[in-house]
Amino acid sequence: LLRGWTVWLLDVPVIVVPLGVLCYVVAPSLIPKKPGERVKTDKRDSLKLTQLLQSGDLNPIYVPAEEDEAVRDLSRARKAAMHDLNDARYRLKALLLRNHIQYTGKADWSLKHQRWLTEINMCLSQATLVDHNDRRRQIGLTL
Repeated sequence: LLRGWTVWLLDVPVIVVPLGVLCYVVAPSLIPKKPGERVKTDKRDSLKLTQLLQSGDLNPIYVPAEEDEAVRDLSRARKAAMHDLNDARYRLKALLLRNHIQYTGKADWSLKHQRWLTEINMCLSQATLVDHNDRRRQIGLTL
């Protein structure tokens, strides 16, 4: 968990709690402060945090466990994969439409549609030429 001289803030509880140390992580925006309190020093901050902790005015934030982080990572990876899949589908549909190939079935991306996609035989040079001509038209050039 130690990375050179850097210890990430949320790694601190993971290090010290197994050692029996009570550790709170508090969001700076949740620390109550008076309007005139602008001078900050380590001594003043530590005294203020001690007083707030003793009075019960500090609300610690939840530090996710490793299992929670693993679930979050999996969820983020799935979301990214679904986004990539949809982008690929849009690109494929755009390529087919540029080449005047349309699916006449009812539901896109069904098993029947996927079978139909595997049966498409399209000349690569034709697709490249159509794609190139479409791009020229988009930017206003003529053949």
